[in-house]
Amino acid sequence: MIAKFSAYGNAKHNPGKPLQWSRNISTDHRNKIAKHLLDCGTIDPDSDFLHDVALAWRALANLEVTIERVYGGNPGRACTGFEPTTEF
Repeated sequence: MIAKFSAYGNAKHNPGKPLQWSRNISTDHRNKIAKHLLDCGTIDPDSDFLHDVALAWRALANLEVTIERVYGGNPGRACTGFEPTTEF
């Protein structure tokens, strides 16, 4: 569903272009997260997607931007030293 929402956003903001993230258009993630959180469980009439889907997309976008800021534009550094384990 997140991929479908990404495709919807791309068609809206970049019609006819390959899938991409228009970061200059999509910047206020935390404000939009709050808005979609208030409307969870209902369908956004503008997009016909659940607000929950938009919330998840915004949360992932916010995470990506934060990782890039904290790790100096190198998201791969966020995983440095991480050792997967089967123990929880």
